[in-house]
Amino acid sequence: MSDTTDDAVMIHKVDLRSHHNQHDHDLDFRLLEVLLAAPLEYVGLIGSATKRRKALARMEHALTARLVSPIGLPIGGKTPREIAIAVAAQLVAMRNGAARQAFAALGAEEE
Repeated sequence: MSDTTDDAVMIHKVDLRSHHNQHDHDLDFRLLEVLLAAPLEYVGLIGSATKRRKALARMEHALTARLVSPIGLPIGGKTPREIAIAVAAQLVAMRNGAARQAFAALGAEEE
């Protein structure tokens, strides 16, 4: 890991509402490890199936079991606004007791 990547991971403040957009996959994966180790109810990864596979391959299974990817309910949205609506709907569903396994199964169907 580069010093730049390590520094970037260290400066990200993790709280219950963390949201991080990166264009550096290595930094994405390091941040995921930090977020998945934190006591957060929802940690999601937006990206391609390839990115999801690479992330899962890099991390311990105990951590990846908590990762929600793809994020959002499958409403067929492609625009940023539609993706935001799908994610908001997923968060509401989770808050209301919908099973996390149901969301994980949605990701498996995409591949």
